[in-house]
Amino acid sequence: MSVIDPASRKVVRTAEIPQFTSWSPNDDNNYSDGKVLWLALRNPDQNDPVHVNDADIISLDLDSLTVTKRIPIGKEKLNVFIGKLSKSGTLFVSKMGAGQVVGIDPKTAQIVSTWDVPVNGGVACDADVDTASDGIERFYYPTREGNTLTALDTKTGQPLKTVPFDPGITPWMVTTAPDRKTVWVMEDGSDTNSVLDLVTLAVLKRFPTGKGPYAASFSPDGKYALIGHRREGVLAIIDAHTFTEVQRLNLGTFSRQSVVDSASKFAYVMLTQEHAVVVVELGTWKIVDRIELGSANPESIHIRR
Repeated sequence: MSVIDPASRKVVRTAEIPQFTSWSPNDDNNYSDGKVLWLALRNPDQNDPVHVNDADIISLDLDSLTVTKRIPIGKEKLNVFIGKLSKSGTLFVSKMGAGQVVGIDPKTAQIVSTWDVPVNGGVACDADVDTASDGIERFYYPTREGNTLTALDTKTGQPLKTVPFDPGITPWMVTTAPDRKTVWVMEDGSDTNSVLDLVTLAVLKRFPTGKGPYAASFSPDGKYALIGHRREGVLAIIDAHTFTEVQRLNLGTFSRQSVVDSASKFAYVMLTQEHAVVVVELGTWKIVDRIELGSANPESIHIRR
């Protein structure tokens, strides 16, 4: 884990994570209270038959960079995804291959619910939670090759709505927008992004992206969405109100994830294969800096707020 100072844009600290296995796809949507950050780990070691595919949720103290809580959530052969905290104080995570959504109480570090969820022959890929204008809180997950998006009631775990996508679109990553009106779905098979109504899941617009759209973040004012990619070094800047592309930046190799620093008005974009983070100025969309990480490949990125 490397720590970057936004003021100097320098790496100021690097620490080893104890009992580290392998990161699951963590991003800036992961829950943090400003003191600890919740992350997911999975053991991929096929030479360890007892512990292979063990999955854990950990809380990382952001001052000491030490693990304060470690919660085993059972076996998972693919990946684990974490979203925002629900209004009831439950942290919901999706177990991709198991087709489950697990609820955790961060205060007690206890599992409070485990739901087997419909995946339409696919997987429970990615996770996010939000409350729409009707007052109902929903947990959203796409199913990748299952070509569906489902919204669950966070109180009961029951599906409130499932919508199908055309074959080959492959919805696989999801982020709810700051306006609490829309949910953004990155579509890997068709290299597109769809914007859906938060309640009805009606598709409001689908637009082309770069190759392998991976994750979306938003500017502090909610005006722009920033979409990274896993098969191309492109950051797509989207007007979050009209759903039209404003600009496309070529940054390097595999610009999967970005985070936005609301204090400094800059976005930080990780380049997974180049051991670096690129700094982009919001609004002008100019590349203003590049932070080298030595031999480390960035796998996730988060802004401490």
